[in-house]
Amino acid sequence: MKTHILMQRTLEPLEKYLNTKGLVEVIINKPGEIILETKNGFKYIQDNSLTLEYLEGFAQQLATTVNQKFGEYHPILSCTLPIYNYRTQIMGKSVVDTNFAMAIRCASANIYPLETWFDEKEISILKNAILTKKNILIAGGTSSGKTTFLNSILSLVPHEERILTIEDAKELELPQPNVTRLLKSKMGTDIAKTTYAHLINSAVRLRPDRIILGELDIDNTLPFLRVLNTGHGGSMATLHADSVDKSIEALIMNISLAGAGGNERAIEKYILNALDIIVHLKRIDRVTYKATLKELN
Repeated sequence: MKTHILMQRTLEPLEKYLNTKGLVEVIINKPGEIILETKNGFKYIQDNSLTLEYLEGFAQQLATTVNQKFGEYHPILSCTLPIYNYRTQIMGKSVVDTNFAMAIRCASANIYPLETWFDEKEISILKNAILTKKNILIAGGTSSGKTTFLNSILSLVPHEERILTIEDAKELELPQPNVTRLLKSKMGTDIAKTTYAHLINSAVRLRPDRIILGELDIDNTLPFLRVLNTGHGGSMATLHADSVDKSIEALIMNISLAGAGGNERAIEKYILNALDIIVHLKRIDRVTYKATLKELN
């Protein structure tokens, strides 16, 4: 409780910015300046209270609050900002030439109807996939709306089901009452030195109806797909990729870079056995998005 009170006090110089209407991202490239991104673009603000001393103190308090480390030997912090539940990425002075950089993704917690992305036929396919517990991958570039879309379809999961999530930042909005959230720092700065394999294997033993993985990367792709291929239906995850076809390529690359054996064709077959649907999201501009749905099985 004490750490959260200290965090709230530490946040005070940033609160007026974080409460800006229509905020998409808060960016700090250097001490003394803050940039607010909205749908209208970037707004640059000079703020002398945002000194290097304050910013480093903020990062250290944030790391303490979320049971991570930040400092000279741990200069990268990736986590959720308490109170706001915004994804936060911080780079310290040993890795950035301006001594400090930060981006806070102010993701909307709004749940949008599927008509926002798809026509009636595709909506029917997607709703049926959710109810029949098909495995769904949501792919797209940065700021393409992957988490917003995932939150929107999670609202369609029956409320009597038990859901288990694995995230590096607490971004998912789950209306179901029976939920367990597991957190894993991508940078390995968490005090508990657990791996994604540890968490995914433990997740299976926590009796989930569905496992939702926030973002697939090199460390977690193979463990997650292994769970799906053992019969864990209804699972979902997001992935950075430029198209549906490149989503498969990205998964193959993740598995290969993780050191798994097997040729590319065998890995692709393994992926296609695990996944049923890929939804790809593309950001056209600040207000326009395009969605593509492909059934794999």
